[in-house]
Amino acid sequence: MATDVMVIREPIDSTILFLIPFQINATDLTFFRDDSVFNAAFKIIVEVQDDKGNLIGGDVWQKRWNTQDYGQTLRWSVLLEDILLLPVRYFERGLVNVIFVDDQSSARIGYQSEFVENVSSVGDIFFIQDSMLLISSDFLPDSTVLAVCASRYSDNRFYISSKYTDLAVFQAEPRNFRGYQLYAADIQLPSDTGTYYIRFANNLDSTSIEILVEDPYVRDSIEMEIKIRQMTFVVPPGKLSEIIRDDYEDKKVFFEEFWALHDPSPNTEKNEARDRYFRRIDFANNMFGETKEGWMTDRGRVYVLLGQPDEIEDYPFQIDSPPYQYWYYYTLGLKFYFKDEHLIGDYRLISPSGWLDIWRDYFEFN
Repeated sequence: MATDVMVIREPIDSTILFLIPFQINATDLTFFRDDSVFNAAFKIIVEVQDDKGNLIGGDVWQKRWNTQDYGQTLRWSVLLEDILLLPVRYFERGLVNVIFVDDQSSARIGYQSEFVENVSSVGDIFFIQDSMLLISSDFLPDSTVLAVCASRYSDNRFYISSKYTDLAVFQAEPRNFRGYQLYAADIQLPSDTGTYYIRFANNLDSTSIEILVEDPYVRDSIEMEIKIRQMTFVVPPGKLSEIIRDDYEDKKVFFEEFWALHDPSPNTEKNEARDRYFRRIDFANNMFGETKEGWMTDRGRVYVLLGQPDEIEDYPFQIDSPPYQYWYYYTLGLKFYFKDEHLIGDYRLISPSGWLDIWRDYFEFN
């Protein structure tokens, strides 16, 4: 087995995307005959550890390889190639282990490790046929964005268009990478703000990706408005509504001064209290946002306030009851009972009743 690890940071929600191209030789596998077809089965396991050795992500891919040509199963030069995609949140540096297991011969195991020192920032990810496009997500007037493509095809093109007119065409020269064509193209964005499209085309298909070219002041103002509203758990309601009515500069000053006041290590660049708070907000939005923003649901509110439970008991399929969960915080002596009474994924807090009114007695910044 041969593999490489490419790592791309998605700056929107702190997700790291691992791109793991791999090659398997036919001679690495055990083939069994089924009528006129020779079949092989294997799995690839990827484990991601942080720099302290803690397991923070991973996945297992089950793969099959079928051929009617027995001679192919005997040749080392016959390769199966593919790219695995593994998202992991909050990765900064650490170890990536790629493990190959031949399902039909447990004695055949391949193992490869790579220590990732840092990651690059690229952006949003789009798919078309057997191709994948990554494009930076900071769309500012007159700026240049980077588009990176991994494809089976050799004639990909990037276009940038307004709603009516093609503004430019970019043809990228490919570089072969383990059977994939890799492209990189710089795309110059227009001076005017508004809605545009980046069209990505190969010899089989095309897709259009809508982008919004925004003035940085407007974009930052919107993001600050969202963050201020998300501080509802740590700012009294009267003060919060007052800040929301302020202009962008005043909001920014309040935001920075508030979190500086609660910074447990003010002499360092990081603000652990702020980062932990908004990581919990992001997690709640991703995990509990079935009917509204995740941080506004009952489970999301408890998670933001108290963090990860020590234990969760999940009962999603009950004959005589709607789905329900128990969350245990042993060190706090708390047990939460949530129930999805309407079967729409909205788990409401049943007990302890009234806890969401007295949560300030439990919340700590540090």
